[in-house]
Amino acid sequence: HACLVMGYLLTLPAMVAGPVALGWWAPLCTNCGRFALAALPAFGLLLALVLLVYYTVTVVVRKSYFKPFTLFEEHPRLNRHALRVRRHCQCLGILLLCANTLAVLVFSVCTLRLALTEQHWGTALALTGVHSPITITTSTDAIPRIHASTLADAFFAQGFVHARLRLFQMEVQRLAGRGRLSHLFGNHTVGVDLLTRTLGFATAAHRITKDLPEQTYQWCRAYSDGINAAMHASDWHWPPEFYLWWHTPDPWQIEDVVLLFKLQQFELSTAQDNELVRWQMFAGSGKLAYSEIQHIFGHSEWPEERMFYQTLASATVPSPYEGLPLLRRMLGWWSGGNIWVFRNSIPLRHKPILAFSAQTTTHTPGYWVPIALNITTVAPNLFLMTRPGVPGAWSGTNMQLAWASTPLLSDQNEYYVMDSLNHTHYTHNATAQPFLTRQETILSGAEELHFTITETLYGPVINQAFGLAGPHLALQAPSLSDRDLTSLEAYLQLPFVSNVTAFTTVLSRLQSPPLAVIVAQEGDWAHRCTGKHPRRSHHSGRFPMPGNGAFDITDWVPWEEMPHPKPQGSLLLSTNNRPTPALDRSLGSDWDPSYRSDRVKALLQPVADQPAAVGDHFRALTDGIDLFVISELRPFLLRLPLVVPSEAHTLREEMLEWDGDTTNNPMLSAIYQLYLTELEDNFYDPMLTNTQLTRYKLRTPSTILNAHLTPTDPYQRHCAAQLRITPSQLSCLYWASHRWTKLTKKWLHKRNELTMPATHFSNPLFELSVWGCLWRWRLTGDRARGTTTVGGLGADPFPSGPTAQMVVDLNTQRVHLSVPMEEAVWQGRRRGWVEHYLRGQFFLFNWTGAMPIRITKQ
Repeated sequence: HACLVMGYLLTLPAMVAGPVALGWWAPLCTNCGRFALAALPAFGLLLALVLLVYYTVTVVVRKSYFKPFTLFEEHPRLNRHALRVRRHCQCLGILLLCANTLAVLVFSVCTLRLALTEQHWGTALALTGVHSPITITTSTDAIPRIHASTLADAFFAQGFVHARLRLFQMEVQRLAGRGRLSHLFGNHTVGVDLLTRTLGFATAAHRITKDLPEQTYQWCRAYSDGINAAMHASDWHWPPEFYLWWHTPDPWQIEDVVLLFKLQQFELSTAQDNELVRWQMFAGSGKLAYSEIQHIFGHSEWPEERMFYQTLASATVPSPYEGLPLLRRMLGWWSGGNIWVFRNSIPLRHKPILAFSAQTTTHTPGYWVPIALNITTVAPNLFLMTRPGVPGAWSGTNMQLAWASTPLLSDQNEYYVMDSLNHTHYTHNATAQPFLTRQETILSGAEELHFTITETLYGPVINQAFGLAGPHLALQAPSLSDRDLTSLEAYLQLPFVSNVTAFTTVLSRLQSPPLAVIVAQEGDWAHRCTGKHPRRSHHSGRFPMPGNGAFDITDWVPWEEMPHPKPQGSLLLSTNNRPTPALDRSLGSDWDPSYRSDRVKALLQPVADQPAAVGDHFRALTDGIDLFVISELRPFLLRLPLVVPSEAHTLREEMLEWDGDTTNNPMLSAIYQLYLTELEDNFYDPMLTNTQLTRYKLRTPSTILNAHLTPTDPYQRHCAAQLRITPSQLSCLYWASHRWTKLTKKWLHKRNELTMPATHFSNPLFELSVWGCLWRWRLTGDRARGTTTVGGLGADPFPSGPTAQMVVDLNTQRVHLSVPMEEAVWQGRRRGWVEHYLRGQFFLFNWTGAMPIRITKQ
């Protein structure tokens, strides 16, 4: 027993001393050594559990599986003493095993989280694909700084850096685009594979790659060569995720770069949700009428739409596969953001300041990879907010010109309800057209799943992939086009343009995604909206229309007619609001209220005649005043019938006096979100089939007030007349009062415990596996949810927040950042990124770096 226990105890110092001797914060020597050190704690833990169970049984039962000592058989007193000593040793052994089991468990987590995720910086490499020497340095902030001579070498280095930091993230996105995730992750991702195969991302990427312009082709080739070179470098260490799933990635191809860009185009075309929500309200389990849906959203009716939907009846049952939400979580759904440029006429401070905030899902690894570029022949000082998997950047600066992008939230896509004659044909222009079908096989582990994908003249039929009810629904979207050869080229050219005029010329070739882009330099600035939008007639674009040929797209809005909002004094601003009402039918009509825009103006206009200070923009980016509370929640609470208990009435009075500051009053902020969550979960779930699609836009009290419910008795009609609302709205108010009472009873006695919801960082794929506990974090701080004035704190289906905030001061040529994470949250926490983010602090980027990687031609 003593030998067994001591042998186990001696393994603990060996396991601790091994990584320390090899360099705890440096990479381990070989891949075999890394895997051995990852597996050793697991075996040690198993041995500890076996010994622990054995000793527990021997003490509790007081029986030994070994024969008593025969030496003291003739001396009973000595024999009893020996048994007591053995029992005491067994108790001591149990305590030691418990302590060592805990130590081994902690060591296991530390080994996976720290030792296995670090790549080595500071070496010399000879790689193929390089034309001239490249130097990559880094600092304590872990932002790579690339020094190259040509654009091709810069793209090579960007691919090299992306692979070293985010290879598994890039591999997951590539597998998602190809529709092959389920081979690794099983049935959890079948919906994602079905969605991407239905939309045909891989097929479109293959066709586009064959016709790419030569310059774009060479840049994508250099980027993919950099990824492959990183995987074959002498100091390369595979990220631990590849060991956990025993997966080896294929070499990166040019087609893969195009594929990930197509995924970005689709992800940034976010306004399509609203049209699908309205379709689900009509065709789903709620089966609301066209006029009722229009009443909820507050839109006017169109005769052609009303006539069509009066004769259309829902028929089919929705598919159980819902791949869109999980796909967005893996890609990192960019739901919106804020951009503004501020300048004044103060001498020596006349150059503009650009502020940028991106609202995305919060997950690990992060959405962004900040990179600094120094290209001798093109741009000496480039700072880019890049995304792994694709070269280039949507936002950045070259210290003479700064630009930033945010989703326009316009409606590029058209949905068509197909007039199916049978399961094989549909009617188009009074003729029968065949449905085109193809068979797709998805490997889910060892199981093969067979699906039939249906396509039309417009595009794929999406009912099965989106989980939609009703007749066949076809999607026509510029982001799915296999003939878009200019968007990728324009995107790659953006960081290397020297002036605003040339920048807007490049933007004009961006067919998808629809973005609001602000660009500024000394003496010039511009706000342009990108994307190819259909010029609609005879319908609003808010509902799917018949695919019989009468509503086909015949014209597109030219670039000259796209909105280009003018500055308001010294401020040029974009906050996902309506750019112009003149193109509502073409751009869409589902815009967020201008709460955020109004708040930014209120904060920055008072300092318009003073020297521009970067701190003013920091305060505007991290501001927590929610004008949504004042504009919509207060009137809603005022209208609640006074039929609630006294404690609920008291809390209601407190809410009415609240100024909407979500950072200084965490209790009321939590009540605010809990109430909106209560309204969402209990009102929309019975009405809609796919609730994942509804909780982006249907989350405001004004929407609930507009919701149509069945009128009741004459007394309610009389009360409604007194309140100047409709009887159906009064029914909704009584229902909302009941929910307020329920919320009060549940949480009032815990009011001192309520705090703002924490920011959650998680990996959507790891949450589906046994490794989920290693990649899930819950962080709290002053910026738990970030800026909330975009449209309320309501319960989003995915955790989200401002995952990148940047202020570029062209007067001092400095970049200030607030980014919550890098490859993983624990690395960002170790470098101070997460603490800065939670406290609302920005750090100044320093252009100098250390620990260089020098890459030369092999």
